[in-house]
Amino acid sequence: MLAITLAAAAQVPSSNMNKPTTRTVGVALMTDIHNEQYFEENMTDPQWGFDFFYNRKKKGKALEHGFSLGWQPIETTNSPDTLSNGTTGQLRATNQMVHSHVTTRVTMLKDKPLKPYIEGIAGFKGAALTSFFNEVDTDFSERELQKLMLTYNIGYALGFRWKFTDRLAADIRYARITSGDLQRVVDVEIDSENNLTYSTDAWKVPIGYFRVGVSIGI
Repeated sequence: MLAITLAAAAQVPSSNMNKPTTRTVGVALMTDIHNEQYFEENMTDPQWGFDFFYNRKKKGKALEHGFSLGWQPIETTNSPDTLSNGTTGQLRATNQMVHSHVTTRVTMLKDKPLKPYIEGIAGFKGAALTSFFNEVDTDFSERELQKLMLTYNIGYALGFRWKFTDRLAADIRYARITSGDLQRVVDVEIDSENNLTYSTDAWKVPIGYFRVGVSIGI
């Protein structure tokens, strides 16, 4: 379905050059980089997540403003299918990392297919534990945010857009990030009575993020 949508978008004639404001949306895979000296080792066992990004540029202006929203699932823990009280259902707990960044971008070589860019980044990164309970007998379900811990992010990114058509492009970016202290969720367990337990400890926040995806001009 994604391939069909992208192909259809790529066939639509573009008039972005004449628009007072042009917009770009994209989706990408992303992973943490903890040590830049061993970049290849980071990529042999990446912790993949997803990044949705958006940029807006007004005609005649050098700066593009946008945002980036990211989600990285770490681990999912499930309860037994039948609880000790005889109820048929399951509690699922998902440990994940999230981020929300605002970006300011400057793009070079705008009339070329390969367009390098530099971005300034500011926002937040967080560790989150969510739960979802589904009781089969009664069709009852419930979602809860069990824990959320946040820290600030600030940094910059270097990347490029490689245009395939007037609208469709590959987007590759590496972001260098400075962060505050952050706790992470560990040791998530669910017993036969649906009691959810976990603990937290200090986490060494990654120094960077690698992202590869596609973007579409709208």
